[in-house]
Amino acid sequence: MKKFALVILLLCFFHTLLFALENKNVLIINSYHRGFQWSDKVITGIEKVLYNTNININVLYMDSKRIASAEYYKELKELYQVQLKKQIMI
Repeated sequence: MKKFALVILLLCFFHTLLFALENKNVLIINSYHRGFQWSDKVITGIEKVLYNTNININVLYMDSKRIASAEYYKELKELYQVQLKKQIMI
């Protein structure tokens, strides 16, 4: 019984280790435009923390504070689907 528990424990450990070695992706969808000081500082902070990791960061800007219409949001949705088609892994 102890050997079985040890084997299960080792399998769980190696599975977790392999998962940790995979590249991960972070998608940031910013409702403001690039150059908006407050949100740029937040994104810069996130990028600094994740810089030396195996995490890829994508930042998309909606600029919804300047342009707000149903047509614009529909076009953004289609654009994001094209941009992220190869990266979406659900």
